[in-house]
Amino acid sequence: EEEKERRREQSKRLWDEKTDHEKTVMRQRGAKGVLRAAKEGSALELFFQEELTKLGFLVNFHKEHWVSREKLQLDLFLPNLSTAVEIDGPTHFMDIYGVEKLQKVQQRDKEKDSLVLRNGFVMIRIRHRKCESTSCKRSLLNKLVKHLNKIKEAFPPVEGRYIVIEQDSLSEQE
Repeated sequence: EEEKERRREQSKRLWDEKTDHEKTVMRQRGAKGVLRAAKEGSALELFFQEELTKLGFLVNFHKEHWVSREKLQLDLFLPNLSTAVEIDGPTHFMDIYGVEKLQKVQQRDKEKDSLVLRNGFVMIRIRHRKCESTSCKRSLLNKLVKHLNKIKEAFPPVEGRYIVIEQDSLSEQE
């Protein structure tokens, strides 16, 4: 916690030292990165797709129309397990771009969860703050695979079909 606080203070100080122009450029680059990841997939989504495929899971990437007439996109969809996997970065639970934007993202997430569950699928949400190191990615992947193997063994009852995997330890935070 102390290290986390030290890093937070250092980041805040560095941000405060930037000119308005530098801040604007950084915000624009960040927004472009978010849009690119939405279209092409984030590094973490691509990692999970590749690793799950290596492990023998059938994985559809950025699946649309998984329910007829619904354009809603899933990050990863494992049709053989009737399971959707959403990888949620900080914009899904922190007001990085403001409270209004966060509320819209969370409302979309709730609608997607509801649609997935209503159609009899399992919804797994992986929440992470920052996960770029191999050890962080592997840790989250291992947690996901444990859940997928349980689903493979026995499809969960309705009350067990919503699963959240959290990035929870300091070693998983970079």
